[in-house]
Amino acid sequence: MAEVAYRPAELDDAALAADLMTAAYPALAQDPVMTRYRWAQPRRDYHYGRFIGEQSGRPIAYVGWIHGPWEKLPDRHCEVGVWLDREVLDHELLKTLWSWIGDQAEAEGSGQLLAYAGEDEHEMLDVLVTLGYERDRVEKVWELDLRAHGAGLLAQSKDARDRMAGDGIRFGTVAESRDP
Repeated sequence: MAEVAYRPAELDDAALAADLMTAAYPALAQDPVMTRYRWAQPRRDYHYGRFIGEQSGRPIAYVGWIHGPWEKLPDRHCEVGVWLDREVLDHELLKTLWSWIGDQAEAEGSGQLLAYAGEDEHEMLDVLVTLGYERDRVEKVWELDLRAHGAGLLAQSKDARDRMAGDGIRFGTVAESRDP
């Protein structure tokens, strides 16, 4: 496995980071414009570490950490994340990336690391367990099947509109508004 080189991700790297996050988890594609906007408008008093991981000069991963003001976080927790392009997905490479970003967050003064992974990211979950992370919470990720549920949702929507109309509530567009 080729060595991973890390470099700080600058504002102009936001589109690359969005592309890497999308390549890591295509079901949750990231918009480069929104990513750049969020990077340019950071939360007040929050601290960020953003890095691009490269192998042989090729960007393969976006890794980062984020934490709020330490004085408001008695446990000094810090969120860490790894987004590795699925084309190069490898257990040892994931382990290297997670270990590196965890070390960076600890050097920042973190007392507790929080990591997130999708329930279908089995390699990611396996590596986190290998590194000593413990599962604390599980959130259900699902997809709406409109073929199976569309008719029922439309009926519920019609019922809600009818109830609102009965109560004198009307939705309109801004263009229809007469309020000066």
